[in-house]
Amino acid sequence: MNARFLCVAIASTFLAAAGVAQGSCPKTKAQHVPERFSFKGQQSCPGISISIGGTSVTTPGQNCPLVGTYYPDHEIEVASDDNTMVTVHAQATSFVYHFACVSDWLLIIPWGSTCQLTARYNGVPVMRMTTIPCPN
Repeated sequence: MNARFLCVAIASTFLAAAGVAQGSCPKTKAQHVPERFSFKGQQSCPGISISIGGTSVTTPGQNCPLVGTYYPDHEIEVASDDNTMVTVHAQATSFVYHFACVSDWLLIIPWGSTCQLTARYNGVPVMRMTTIPCPN
């Protein structure tokens, strides 16, 4: 288990227990946030451009994102009218992807380029939460 998750889980449990011990209910609930993938920035990958004699052949290039971000399914804590509270039961990680145009070659002839994933990094942790009733 990740040390960061363990710290968050212990802090959440401690705060929930402290609130219940004082006789107050936080009146919160877990709201689902669906997974999403978003792209930021754009770079143009060149196409094929060949000139032989008086004849030219050119193909259009393609667009390539600079960065992509993936957020898995998770929940956020929101206010509720019910006597409920939120507990963290798991942690998921978002990812950041970097893309670049990479040249394609046919022997020694440049044959266009393609958009390729060059790196993937762990992003911010997101919490998986559950709504539970407050103890009376």
